[in-house]
Amino acid sequence: VHEISSDKLKTLRRAGLRGRPVAMRLAQNESALWIATRAPNLLVRVPLDSFQMEAQIPLGAEPYDLDMAPEPPLVAVSYGPHGAFALLDLSTQRTLH
Repeated sequence: VHEISSDKLKTLRRAGLRGRPVAMRLAQNESALWIATRAPNLLVRVPLDSFQMEAQIPLGAEPYDLDMAPEPPLVAVSYGPHGAFALLDLSTQRTLH
Protein backbone atom coordinates (compact mmCIF):
# COMPACT_ATOMS: atom_id res chain seq x y z
CA VAL A 1 0.00 0.00 0.00
CA HIS A 2 1.39 3.38 -1.03
CA GLU A 3 0.51 6.94 -0.12
CA ILE A 4 0.73 8.98 -3.32
CA SER A 5 0.83 12.77 -3.65
CA SER A 6 -2.19 14.04 -5.58
CA ASP A 7 -0.35 16.85 -7.35
CA LYS A 8 2.82 15.06 -8.53
CA LEU A 9 1.59 11.44 -8.47
CA LYS A 10 4.73 10.37 -6.63
CA THR A 11 4.96 7.83 -3.85
CA LEU A 12 5.30 9.56 -0.49
CA ARG A 13 5.26 6.57 1.86
CA ARG A 14 4.91 2.81 1.67
CA ALA A 15 3.27 0.68 4.37
CA GLY A 16 5.33 -2.43 4.99
CA LEU A 17 2.73 -5.21 4.92
CA ARG A 18 2.88 -8.97 4.89
CA GLY A 19 0.64 -10.39 2.21
CA ARG A 20 -1.24 -8.92 -0.72
CA PRO A 21 -3.79 -6.18 0.05
CA VAL A 22 -7.30 -6.88 -1.31
CA ALA A 23 -9.49 -4.29 0.48
CA MET A 24 -9.04 -1.29 2.75
CA ARG A 25 -11.14 1.20 4.69
CA LEU A 26 -10.46 4.33 6.72
CA ALA A 27 -11.54 3.96 10.32
CA GLN A 28 -14.31 6.42 11.18
CA ASN A 29 -13.32 7.17 14.79
CA GLU A 30 -9.54 6.99 14.53
CA SER A 31 -6.76 8.05 12.17
CA ALA A 32 -6.03 4.61 10.80
CA LEU A 33 -6.44 2.45 7.73
CA TRP A 34 -7.66 -1.15 8.07
CA ILE A 35 -6.43 -3.46 5.31
CA ALA A 36 -7.44 -7.04 4.49
CA THR A 37 -4.58 -9.10 3.03
CA ARG A 38 -4.17 -12.55 1.50
CA ALA A 39 -1.17 -14.87 1.92
CA PRO A 40 -1.26 -14.50 4.89
CA ASN A 41 -4.95 -13.86 5.54
CA LEU A 42 -4.92 -10.92 7.93
CA LEU A 43 -6.75 -7.76 8.93
CA VAL A 44 -4.06 -5.13 9.48
CA ARG A 45 -4.21 -1.71 11.20
CA VAL A 46 -1.99 1.04 9.76
CA PRO A 47 -2.05 4.39 11.64
CA LEU A 48 -1.95 7.32 9.25
CA ASP A 49 0.74 9.17 11.21
CA SER A 50 3.36 6.39 11.11
CA PHE A 51 1.99 4.52 8.04
CA GLN A 52 3.43 1.27 9.44
CA MET A 53 1.61 -1.91 10.40
CA GLU A 54 0.64 -1.64 14.08
CA ALA A 55 -1.73 -4.55 14.65
CA GLN A 56 -2.82 -7.66 12.82
CA ILE A 57 -5.75 -10.02 13.30
CA PRO A 58 -5.63 -13.48 11.67
CA LEU A 59 -8.58 -14.24 9.38
CA GLY A 60 -10.18 -17.65 8.93
CA ALA A 61 -10.09 -17.65 5.11
CA GLU A 62 -9.12 -15.52 2.11
CA PRO A 63 -10.79 -12.10 2.46
CA TYR A 64 -12.60 -10.51 -0.48
CA ASP A 65 -13.93 -7.29 1.03
CA LEU A 66 -14.59 -5.55 4.33
CA ASP A 67 -16.86 -2.94 5.86
CA MET A 68 -16.74 -1.09 9.14
CA ALA A 69 -19.19 0.04 11.82
CA PRO A 70 -18.01 2.80 14.17
CA GLU A 71 -19.99 1.94 17.33
CA PRO A 72 -19.01 -0.55 18.65
CA PRO A 73 -15.88 -0.82 16.52
CA LEU A 74 -16.76 -3.78 14.29
CA VAL A 75 -15.46 -5.02 10.96
CA ALA A 76 -17.35 -7.39 8.67
CA VAL A 77 -15.00 -9.38 6.45
CA SER A 78 -16.50 -11.29 3.52
CA TYR A 79 -14.88 -14.50 2.38
CA GLY A 80 -16.12 -14.39 -1.20
CA PRO A 81 -18.43 -16.42 -3.38
CA HIS A 82 -19.47 -18.89 -0.68
CA GLY A 83 -21.37 -16.19 1.21
CA ALA A 84 -19.33 -16.64 4.39
CA PHE A 85 -18.27 -13.69 6.52
CA ALA A 86 -16.82 -12.88 9.93
CA LEU A 87 -17.62 -10.10 12.40
CA LEU A 88 -14.54 -8.86 14.22
CA ASP A 89 -14.56 -6.74 17.37
CA LEU A 90 -11.70 -4.27 16.96
CA SER A 91 -11.59 -3.40 20.68
CA THR A 92 -10.72 -7.00 21.58
CA GLN A 93 -9.31 -8.01 18.16
CA ARG A 94 -11.43 -11.18 18.23
CA THR A 95 -14.02 -12.80 16.03
CA LEU A 96 -17.59 -12.62 17.36
CA HIS A 97 -19.42 -15.94 17.38
